[in-house]
Amino acid sequence: MSAYRAIASKIKCQESIIDALIDRVVQLRRARLGETRFASERDEIIADARQLVAKAVECYEAPVNLFGYQGDMRKQTAHVVARADFVNLHLGGGASNDLGFLRRDDGTFEAIVSDYDSNRWWNNAAPRFWQAAAAHSAERDALAEGYQLHRSEVDGNIRLEVVMAGSSNGAGW
Repeated sequence: MSAYRAIASKIKCQESIIDALIDRVVQLRRARLGETRFASERDEIIADARQLVAKAVECYEAPVNLFGYQGDMRKQTAHVVARADFVNLHLGGGASNDLGFLRRDDGTFEAIVSDYDSNRWWNNAAPRFWQAAAAHSAERDALAEGYQLHRSEVDGNIRLEVVMAGSSNGAGW
């Protein structure tokens, strides 16, 4: 089992999948626009990405079919769906088919990606995507348990520091 599959098998929160998609949109927008100088610019990019993902990413109680590059209905189904057009415009993928996330019986999610798209772009994007989803999931769990959290990114890697609320072990934050 690859490292990102091991991480993916622990993601049980649909919101973490959505947040990871938002992270990807923000990352690509920042890359296109260059580094933002003001917090308000950064907040605006994040708000725009949230709105975009909320409109475009479909979430279902029961899984729905994904579609292929010719508009054909595929046999694969998913609970969270990013259509190929959205993936190409906003996630930086060269998708021919829809990207889906199927909720398994144990509550975890599995990415549903065609073989063609896996080899074309998803295999490069997957580790970063699952890392972001896992970080969001860990953040939710830590905050729900009353911990304080500090998130940073170094060389594309997400680092989370978690301390008990009220503790002074938070490295000065």
